[in-house]
Amino acid sequence: MIACVTGCASAPPSARVRYALASPDVGEAWHLHAKDGTLVCELPCEAEVGENSGDYLVVHEPKVWRVNLPNALPTDPGGSVRMEARVGKGSPALATLGYALGIVGAGAAAAGLGAGVYDFVHGFRAVDDNVLAAAGVLLGVGAILGVVGVYLTDHNQGASAHIVVTPTSFGGSF
Repeated sequence: MIACVTGCASAPPSARVRYALASPDVGEAWHLHAKDGTLVCELPCEAEVGENSGDYLVVHEPKVWRVNLPNALPTDPGGSVRMEARVGKGSPALATLGYALGIVGAGAAAAGLGAGVYDFVHGFRAVDDNVLAAAGVLLGVGAILGVVGVYLTDHNQGASAHIVVTPTSFGGSF
């Protein structure tokens, strides 16, 4: 739940954290919304947010990117944090496909390599030539799937946010 930054008498300030919200994405209009979808402010802005608020940051054009504010307070109640949101790139679904292809590729490569090593240890007599050829194919296909998986994962990422706790006071001697 969002609280007013100034002039409000809602929940005690100790139950909230002040967020200084910004985005380095030039030309992308990020907005803070309450759980019910109500627009709170356009970034850069500040807002006090409590635990489990359901609040989120969103950019609507040209593609919708959303970042949820954390459910738990990122610092002690009454503290301050700075949060920067960044748009993603590509399609997060393709990143998931990339992870899956990478895992399948690694499994196929391991199976092919294992069959080849097993056959080598047994003097190329343990299995026939068809199994050895299949092991080579598995190794090659596994390597290709792994490379495609890494590429898709690297080039397709969801929106993200980085939170930095803002010190409220300095202790010690200088």
